[in-house]
Amino acid sequence: MSLFREVWSREAVGYRQGELEGGDGVATMVVTLIGGPALLIGSELVTGGGLALGQILLVAPVAALLGATLIGSSATMAAQTGANSTWLLRPAFGTFGSHVISLFRLAMVAVWAVIGLQLAGTWLDSAATQAGIASMGPVVPLVLVALLGIGMAAMGLVPAIKTFYRKPLFVGSVFLVAVLAWRLMETAGGVGFGGEGSFWSGLQMAAEMAVVFVPFVESVARRLNDQDEAMSSFGVGYAVPATLMMVAGAILAFEMGGIADLTGLGAGTAGAAVAAAWVLIAEVDQAFSSFTAAGSEGAGVIPALAPAVVGLVVAVGIVIAAAVLPAVPLSVASLLTAVVFPAALISVADFNFTRDRYYTEADIYGSGGIEGFLNVPGIALWLIAVIVGQLLDPVGPQTWLEIFPDIGPDWDLPWRLIIAVVAAAGYVVFTRWHQQRATSVYDLRGV
Repeated sequence: MSLFREVWSREAVGYRQGELEGGDGVATMVVTLIGGPALLIGSELVTGGGLALGQILLVAPVAALLGATLIGSSATMAAQTGANSTWLLRPAFGTFGSHVISLFRLAMVAVWAVIGLQLAGTWLDSAATQAGIASMGPVVPLVLVALLGIGMAAMGLVPAIKTFYRKPLFVGSVFLVAVLAWRLMETAGGVGFGGEGSFWSGLQMAAEMAVVFVPFVESVARRLNDQDEAMSSFGVGYAVPATLMMVAGAILAFEMGGIADLTGLGAGTAGAAVAAAWVLIAEVDQAFSSFTAAGSEGAGVIPALAPAVVGLVVAVGIVIAAAVLPAVPLSVASLLTAVVFPAALISVADFNFTRDRYYTEADIYGSGGIEGFLNVPGIALWLIAVIVGQLLDPVGPQTWLEIFPDIGPDWDLPWRLIIAVVAAAGYVVFTRWHQQRATSVYDLRGV
């Protein structure tokens, strides 16, 4: 059974010739970012965060640069080792710890996929109604988008990127950006510049967004034929469109109160055409990337099942959830993103500063012993970062906020971001001290 195999295969880490080039990485990030998460976060910075346009024009590029560092480092890890998702977490968290983190990443990707499909179904249904076509409700368009995304995944990662991402979707995305920029330039001068939101809270939320794309980026970057292109292609490919889409989402929120109905980008059938094009060009690939990332995480956690089985079960589960659940609040996705973000920083710190940007096969597959099963410093610091971050600056639905009330000092600082950075730095300091101590004892024994 070849379905999905090349996307989630488990071949040993090796220095084989990759099939993708740096240009494929740039196209992957541009196409993936012209859509859901970045638009949603940009809109939320206004509707939920209360930021002024001037604040957002600062938040978006700074957050995108921070995210580009995380994305580029994650891509470098995958390209250097050829390993996939869960395996890349093993050096920092151990085999068991990597499965725990992967379950949270799987939940994060699935929730974002559900939100994206629900938005796409609503947009396409609104476009059909505005064009004079009888409405069938958002479920039918949702299923259509999902099937197209699964169809791309069935082709395999490399053929989908080379066939769709590299040319038609990339050109279509550039066209959509041009239309969006033209529409926003007409109205940006009239949007409000007021706002009483926190710049630092907005920066924190926008920076955390990058972790949503990490599982998919790792699945693609492991196929690069030149690992030196990973940071530049995926990092730069993330920074520019992420900045643009967050600002666009914010301006749409100022103008239309949110992004619930993209038919407002044009009048009459023109608005319907833009919304329909947006879904078919910018959201089908969201479904594909979400299914790919979710299947990759699932296959790492459940090694007894074939990757095709895991991928299909996850994809079908996401589609069913999107169809039958009420609108999933962004606060749920934001909570999962905040939980996963410190783990991503610790993993990147382990690769760059503890292992000197080089993972051996023993690092990936485990060298045995307690550290191979559970890397206590990594998992402990991740848990501490999550708990302390939520105590100082909680995020999530109301029921969660009742468990974690904000007990932090009344200082306007990005507490979750600070704690995550401190946890990653603490991990590096501890592991380097541990390595030096082990080496010193080893030398003293005269071995």
